[in-house]
Amino acid sequence: MENKGLNDQEFIKKLTEVRDQNPDLFMDMVLEALRSDENYAFADEAPVEHKLSALSKMIKRYEELERYEDCAFLNNIKTRLG
Repeated sequence: MENKGLNDQEFIKKLTEVRDQNPDLFMDMVLEALRSDENYAFADEAPVEHKLSALSKMIKRYEELERYEDCAFLNNIKTRLG
């Protein structure tokens, strides 16, 4: 079976469903992916403005949850992107 990864439309559809139904879980999944390999933030083809906006939303949510280590990690990536 071929592994299509992020180009697999069914996979993208499932991720979109998770994002819409449980934004906190989606953010945790993104955070875990970035912690496993920060290069995802830089290799992704999305415009930098979109990446910065998404990171800002995640940071705001993690601040609300008092998850300051996660905020620091994401701020580091945000600084390097911007």
